[in-house]
Amino acid sequence: MLLSVLLVLAAAAIRVRTQELPRFQAAPDAGLRGVFHIHSDASHDGRVPYGELVEAGRRLGVAFLVFTEHNRRPARPQLDAGPIIVSGSELSTAFGHLIQLGLDTVPRKAMRDSTGLTDFLHEQGAIAIASHPESPKRPWSGSDAGLDGFEITSSSSDLRVRIQDGYHRLAGPLAAYLIHRKLALAQLYRRDDAALQRWDAQVDRRVIGICGTDTHGWVAPHLQYSTWQVVLDAFEYSPDSATPDDIIGRLAEGRFVCLASLLDGGAPRFRFTAEGPDVTVHQGSVASADSVTTLEVTAPVLDGSATVIALYRDGSRVARAEAQSLSYDALKPGTYRVEVLARLPRLLWGHMEVPVLYSNRIRLRP
Repeated sequence: MLLSVLLVLAAAAIRVRTQELPRFQAAPDAGLRGVFHIHSDASHDGRVPYGELVEAGRRLGVAFLVFTEHNRRPARPQLDAGPIIVSGSELSTAFGHLIQLGLDTVPRKAMRDSTGLTDFLHEQGAIAIASHPESPKRPWSGSDAGLDGFEITSSSSDLRVRIQDGYHRLAGPLAAYLIHRKLALAQLYRRDDAALQRWDAQVDRRVIGICGTDTHGWVAPHLQYSTWQVVLDAFEYSPDSATPDDIIGRLAEGRFVCLASLLDGGAPRFRFTAEGPDVTVHQGSVASADSVTTLEVTAPVLDGSATVIALYRDGSRVARAEAQSLSYDALKPGTYRVEVLARLPRLLWGHMEVPVLYSNRIRLRP
């Protein structure tokens, strides 16, 4: 009996070890890659010193790191070599957690618990993003009005959902983590329908959807950095000349995509535009529906999986194609965005189809 159990476990371990994740084909002009929502030991629940987190980003080759310390904005020196450091704060409020970017100070608690917090941040030139708005831990219960964005997916939030569904659901990924760490972490990928619905309900196209890691150091930083990354649209600045303010500006404009970077092959090429005779409209922009004729999507190439493009208007899917590109001409006024899906292997058998890339939005007005 014991021998049979050992043989089964050995076979399962071999199966896990030999499973392969699909890989994005990298494009040299894809844009700058970075990681959003990182906590060092300057936060009360952070475990890793700032320098080690920056070094992990340097080894991984990302262009920027967005630090969001809890209720603090300590000075973050730019190191001689390595990622560009963007400093923000994750504010604890009476309504949940809110990330601000662009403010050099942290609002006092009375202001953090005020319904006028987003107005105050805007007056100071900062942007406000609801972190893990539907997470089992500290979901956003405040008004969505005035928010500049939602964290539509987060590796830490996905883990909390898995725990909420029952610790037994973590047994397989935890065991597999010792054998094939990326495959184990990929089991956490999911579509956060509730967070996406909140985002889709916002008419203002400037409200961004962003992916975060909520890194605290419970998982090796370079691995958690590899769960979700932000890839800016082809950037007019070289990595050597871009500044933190440039990056915050591009994030605020919605000129980026969210990428499931465990499928690591480098930053892939993605393009989502509205095209008309005299205009090309990029994500994060608005145009008259009469001025454009088609929406055009070019998806990244995935080695090891078919690529599926899903196009949404105001939260409802209006087109789906198993292809590298999609052209859509049944245009109506509304807010459009794209999800790219892939078939990822489960630990032992079967597959799951999950979004591995989220675009930002194009608004077509009447």
